[in-house]
Amino acid sequence: MISVIIPAYNESESIRSTIAYVYANASYRRLLKEVIVVDGGSTDNTVAEAEKTGATVMRSPVKGRAAQLNYGARQATGTILYFLQANCLPPKNFVSEIVKASTKGFACGAFTVKFEYKHWMLNAMAWVSNRYNSIVKISDQSLFMTRELFDKSGGFREDQLVMVNQEMIKRLKRYTNFIVIKEAIVSSAKKYARYGFVKMGLVQAVAFVMHRLGYSQHEMALIYRKYLRWDIGPKLQQKNSVDLKTVDQLPVISLQQ
Repeated sequence: MISVIIPAYNESESIRSTIAYVYANASYRRLLKEVIVVDGGSTDNTVAEAEKTGATVMRSPVKGRAAQLNYGARQATGTILYFLQANCLPPKNFVSEIVKASTKGFACGAFTVKFEYKHWMLNAMAWVSNRYNSIVKISDQSLFMTRELFDKSGGFREDQLVMVNQEMIKRLKRYTNFIVIKEAIVSSAKKYARYGFVKMGLVQAVAFVMHRLGYSQHEMALIYRKYLRWDIGPKLQQKNSVDLKTVDQLPVISLQQ
């Protein structure tokens, strides 16, 4: 009934334990149809580690989170699609909670989130995104929807480099009610520790504001490239193909810790 779809890119450190956790904590195992890992061209041992778990491992023909999510969804056989980050652990009763929400008429939704490490920036992010009426929803909260709703919505927009879930949820709400399940998913804080808690939080906040104001995906990706060195979007030296007014017009803030 439920297909768990995990997009992955260089997640060899966490992918195996995440999948094992999913299998071990599916409260009604018969309702867990499959676990699908969609790799986006990892250069580490992500694929090999995922294959050891018994999950179905696929290689997306197109690199990019949205493309990987769509590819996995189109191969999935479940009536409910559950999109999960490779570094997040869903609630132990995630299967029953998703099914319960579905039987109540909610065709899509997410869980609340908490981070494994306590830090005021992480606490603030969780507090904002966990509020039911909040316009902020982060990908760590995961996302479920019925197959019918996925097809009706057209899936994830593959031109989205960042804010993939945010954009998708906005469209889903046009078709149906969205639920935020109170049970919490636990997200790893390793990436925040690596780049700096405040620095990464500010980058995400700036990107969200830019998204709301209608800036292009390439302009938002540039912020991630410049301050976090993430391999998404256009490279910094490609100034002739990217409008750099984004950086110039944004308020001056310090991203150093």
